[in-house]
Amino acid sequence: MSNWYKMERYYPYKKAKLVVVGISVVLLLFSFTQPAFYIAREDHEWSGVGAFFFGLFGPLLCTSGVSWLANPALVFAWVKLRKTPKVSVVASFVALPIAGFFATCHTVMVNEAGGMAGITGLEPGYYLWIASISAWFVGSVVIYVLEQRQLGKLQKVKE
Repeated sequence: MSNWYKMERYYPYKKAKLVVVGISVVLLLFSFTQPAFYIAREDHEWSGVGAFFFGLFGPLLCTSGVSWLANPALVFAWVKLRKTPKVSVVASFVALPIAGFFATCHTVMVNEAGGMAGITGLEPGYYLWIASISAWFVGSVVIYVLEQRQLGKLQKVKE
């Protein structure tokens, strides 16, 4: 009996899970290298990494900052896929509309004094962030469905 077979018995669909994690993480990391959005101040852009890390304060300070809460939901979904894929599906499903909410916002806080500026355009970093969450959602749904089918087959065999 090979080690891979033993691993698949204890961690079903491990390869699929690694692929989904890889795609989602690569898309997120690539989004860090791209501008996320432009604001109406001398054609100033926010980088994806800046929006990711400085957005931590957003939910407390402005409406558009609420969309940052998709990040902890995504990380929670990543963590939960291994043992509870259903929770991962729900967490990534919740992250999608929260992240998409940013596209409906017109202003964002741009400094610690509370100054607001208009959002003049969404850029590749934002869309890659959405793609990362979307890839995770689709992948976790597929893995959940496959695991449920496998459980159904196992129950039929036991009967």
